[in-house]
Formats: sequence, C-alpha cells, structure tokens
Amino acid sequence: MLTADVTSCTYNLVLCHADETGCRQHAERMIRACAWNISGGRCVDVVQCRNALSHFYIAHAPNNERFRSLLFCRCEHGDQLCTSVRQAFHPACTAAQLPPPYCHDVINTCNQFSDCRYKWLFLKMVSAFSVGLSVCDKD
Repeated sequence: MLTADVTSCTYNLVLCHADETGCRQHAERMIRACAWNISGGRCVDVVQCRNALSHFYIAHAPNNERFRSLLFCRCEHGDQLCTSVRQAFHPACTAAQLPPPYCHDVINTCNQFSDCRYKWLFLKMVSAFSVGLSVCDKD
C-alpha cells in the first residue's frame, strides 16, 4: 500500500480543499488576490496579494492545522505539480525586491572574514586593479 507524503504541498492542498473549516474558501480567495500576470511576470496587485497572504496565514494558520500544513509544505525534486501548488501559496512576487548591494559594501563585508579577505587581496594582486584602476568605478 502506498502512503502519502503528509508534508507534500499537493497532498495538503487536497486536504484543504476537502476541509470543513473554511480552508478551501480562504485558499481560493488568497489565490485570486495573488493573480499572476503572465505577460508581465509579476503579481497583478502586490499589495493586495500580500494582504491576502497575511490574512490567510496570520488569521488562520495559528489555529488550524490545515492552514499550517500549507505554510510549511515541501516538494520532492522534479514534482512540477507540487511546485506549482507551493508557488501559489508562496508567490515570489510578494518577496521584497532589494536593490543589489554597492560594490564598496561587498568589499567591506568581505574584509571582515579572513578567508574572503585573503582571496580579495590575492585578486587585487593579480588583476588590473593593482595597476590603479578602481574596482568600484560604477558605484
């Protein structure tokens, strides 16, 4: 007899769909709020999606195992259906979009760690940076 992976996103979505405590209705509302604009590659309304996610997980997950199981679900490598389910409940478009770090910040952080500092000093010695060019000209 095959047993289901109780941590699988697909398995937990099926249970949410059959749940009598409203998991299905709340999940559908959240998924609609996080509609994906395929041509633009982003959420249609990021603020609305973040609010719906907060409501789904903060208002319901602490008191309902079904909601929590979707929050912490996982997928086996290569399981595309499961990955799609997980992405629906953890939309990438809601992640904070941070600008790349400034070059000088990266070098300063590197210099705080001996392994990185050693490699940085070696790179400076063997590269064009050692002949007077600035490594962070564009910052």
